Amino acid sequence: MRSLFQSSLPFAAMLCLALGSVVFSCSTTGRVPEDGKPFFVNTGIEKDGSVRTIQTLARIDKILLIDEGDRSRRTEVPSGAWSYDRESSELRLARESPYRSTIVHVEGLPEAPARFVMPKGASLEETFVAVEGRMAIRGYDYSISRSCIVFRKDFDPAGMEYCILFKTPDGSSSMSNWRSEDSDALAYLQTQYFADALAKKNRETKMDYFLDPSSFEDGVPRVVYRDLSPEEIAASAGSTLPVMKPRFSATDEALSKEVGFDARLPKSVGLGAGRKNLAAGGRMIEESQEAGALKRVVTEFYGPELALPGESDSIEVRLSASALEETEPADERLIVERARLVLGVPVDLVRAWAIHLGPGGEEPAPVVLATYSWKRGGVYSQVSCEDVLRSDAERLVSSIVAQRF
Repeated sequence: MRSLFQSSLPFAAMLCLALGSVVFSCSTTGRVPEDGKPFFVNTGIEKDGSVRTIQTLARIDKILLIDEGDRSRRTEVPSGAWSYDRESSELRLARESPYRSTIVHVEGLPEAPARFVMPKGASLEETFVAVEGRMAIRGYDYSISRSCIVFRKDFDPAGMEYCILFKTPDGSSSMSNWRSEDSDALAYLQTQYFADALAKKNRETKMDYFLDPSSFEDGVPRVVYRDLSPEEIAASAGSTLPVMKPRFSATDEALSKEVGFDARLPKSVGLGAGRKNLAAGGRMIEESQEAGALKRVVTEFYGPELALPGESDSIEVRLSASALEETEPADERLIVERARLVLGVPVDLVRAWAIHLGPGGEEPAPVVLATYSWKRGGVYSQVSCEDVLRSDAERLVSSIVAQRF
């Protein structure tokens, strides 16, 4: 189950609010390098069992199933055990993947001009498209035809640098082939796009879901859908988005030097016999401005598989040299517990009610969030998760403290 929590508004949540959805899936393609390696698409298996390359292929030469948890484990799909529909980009596999979480690696020749088939229900009017280092222009760089994005003929379908983000009934998805050295430029483009989307949503939103602290049923606060107050409208209008810069492959030393504080975090945390380790999904630098000064926060998500922002089984970690924003609700009646724990160092725990907003029209529901906060060595640290993950989160806090101090 993937989720968005209406509590504090870290970037992942604001991103989801801007798009109106919370599920992230991702496909990537590979350019043809000088060493002659083939063009490829890396995609996944959807909830309904289907596999789509999104970018259409004129020819398929090889299909590999790769274990996302251990990428050294891979299985080649024989030529007679699959079929491909170019019009829909659907790849049908005759047998199930042997892995719990699978990357479907497809090698072949892309169709020219580059054509991307959006999934059923995708909103093409709310699609982010960037190409060759800039925002793409509809009608100039690409056109939309029958739920497809088709790029100009002079763009190389195997080597073009592009990123497409689109909204579906189940959440948000992406398709990209963007050079890693250009990732910061893409972060600026995406932030501007999402900021515009959030501003539009705020202008149009007159009602929203809230927890009613005066009405509890069986110990759970009631969710109400009501008009926004003038103060809430003003607060929404003044909301901004930080820039999120990926640093997935950065070393501890390089990242710490860039942000100006100790950014070390464990790559994995053991949870005991018979349980998968908590694995880090990859660090990012969240940049914003505070009183005219640049503020940097290092963020990381941990989970049993690939941890993504907004997933209910993920645990978020935030580090900063500046004080982190408060995550607790303003009304004390929504606080479940305050406690001081000792997890290697004194740690403040706040458990509080928030709203879980699910994808695909799922009804909003109350949920308890747990947030652990401490300051040590000039660095503010914060770990947050769903209440049911508190035991795992406390192991993670202890591991972070042990590594850093």
